[in-house]
Amino acid sequence: MDVRRPRALVALVAAAVLAASCTGGGTDAGPTPTGGSSVTPTGSALPTRDPGEVAFERGAFRYVFGGVRADLRWEHGAGRLRVVNDTGRALDAPSLVAITSDQQQIPARMPDARPIPDGETLAFELTFPDELSYERMGMIELWFGDESWGLFSPVVAKT
Repeated sequence: MDVRRPRALVALVAAAVLAASCTGGGTDAGPTPTGGSSVTPTGSALPTRDPGEVAFERGAFRYVFGGVRADLRWEHGAGRLRVVNDTGRALDAPSLVAITSDQQQIPARMPDARPIPDGETLAFELTFPDELSYERMGMIELWFGDESWGLFSPVVAKT
């Protein structure tokens, strides 16, 4: 067997790999979308002015999405949940679960929780166990029946 043929084949493959990896300009422009055209970044639609320090209203949390607005007032022990249902359908009874920084899940007790008809606003009294402090609470998750709807956000204090 002639040794020149395998060497020539290796050289040809190496040249093809080098040619394919060359960008031509020495800079990495990143991948291009299908179709081969490059994308030019445009200005950001996000605010570019720093608003400064943001303060939150202690014990106030809000959830707004998909026709639901839920406002929670809670700091320690007892609290109150107010839910506005504009989803176009009835919602199952609400429940809340606090998720601590060490990933412990602590449900709230809401003995009067009941389904919320479309177009109605209902309020519920609730309690979290005494061992859950405001400082230990990491997140609060909103449930309707067996569906998790998401996490509450802290309410920005009015200035």
